[in-house]
Amino acid sequence: MLRELFTWRDQVAARLDRAPFMVLGNAVMIDLAKEPPTGQGDLAKRKGIGDSTVKKNGAAILQAVERGMELPKDQWPRLERPKRYDRDPDYEDRLKRLKKTRDRLMEQWDLRPGVVCANQLLAEIARTRPSSLAELGAVEGLRQWQLRTFGKALLEAL
Repeated sequence: MLRELFTWRDQVAARLDRAPFMVLGNAVMIDLAKEPPTGQGDLAKRKGIGDSTVKKNGAAILQAVERGMELPKDQWPRLERPKRYDRDPDYEDRLKRLKKTRDRLMEQWDLRPGVVCANQLLAEIARTRPSSLAELGAVEGLRQWQLRTFGKALLEAL
């Protein structure tokens, strides 16, 4: 069920060009998976789900929950092993430079660190070492507005 909720949330976030947690928080989704709501009234009572979320997305959330509950056990997602990377002696230095750049941008734009660029995303940028805005834009999880606003500075940090 959680996979169905994540899929729905990611689609909405991509359409709105927002971070997924801004659409629906992780803790809320885990709560919905542990104790599925029985209807929109039940959904509206949940902590972390406001009236506007229920009005805009309540039916879609309930459909995702229903799809998840109907999924046979043999089709449940399996935990994949994390991707392994070859040892890169310069990786830590690149990551530190990216974090310093992110911190500078954070102060300049008066934004939280995760809004400018989350640590996990910085780590992926440090690993993949993009050399152009097009390559940086291909990094999974980087939003178009982040690329337009912060892309040049992030590339310079590499």
